[in-house]
Amino acid sequence: MEGGAFSPTTDSKASMLWALYVSERDFIKHHEVQRINASNILAAIAAGLIVAIGSGEMSIRVQWVIAILLMAIGLFGYLFCGKLYALIQLHAERSYEYLDALEAEMPDLRISEHKSAVRKKHAKRFPIFGKLPLHTVWGLFHVLIFLAGLLFLLETLGLISDLNPEEWRNLFQRTPMIP
Repeated sequence: MEGGAFSPTTDSKASMLWALYVSERDFIKHHEVQRINASNILAAIAAGLIVAIGSGEMSIRVQWVIAILLMAIGLFGYLFCGKLYALIQLHAERSYEYLDALEAEMPDLRISEHKSAVRKKHAKRFPIFGKLPLHTVWGLFHVLIFLAGLLFLLETLGLISDLNPEEWRNLFQRTPMIP
C-alpha cells in the first residue's frame, strides 16, 4: 500500500481489512469534530442570547423571541448530537466487524484478547466516568440550553417571576400549597 492507496489486486486481504478499519475510524473522528464544532457554535449563540435577555434592555416580545430561540437551539443541538451519535455507532460497529475479520485472518494478533484486557483496566481506572457515555454529556448540554430558554420564557410570561422562596419550594412538592 504505497501512499495510503489500496489496491485490491496487489494487497493482501489483511491489508484491505485494515484499510477499511482505518477508514471507518476516520469517519468517527470526522463526526466527533462535527459534533464539537456544532456544539461550540450553538453554545456561543446561546451565550450571546442569554446575555442579551439578561440585560433587561429589551421589550417583552423580544425576550419571548430570544427565549424561544434558545429552546430551538437546545432542541436542534440535542437532535444533531443524537444523529451524529447514531452515525458514530454505525462506523464503530463496521470498524469492529473489520477488526474481527482481521483477527480471523491473522489469529496470532489476539486482537479480542487485547481489547478485553484494556477494557477491564479502563473500567477499573474509571468506574464512574467509564460508564457515562459521552453522547449523554453532549445531550445534557443541549438540554440545559433548552431549559434556559424555557425558564426565560416562563419568566417573561410572568409565570415564575413573582414566586417567593417558599412558593418555589412548594412547586417541587407533591402536596398542593396550603394558604
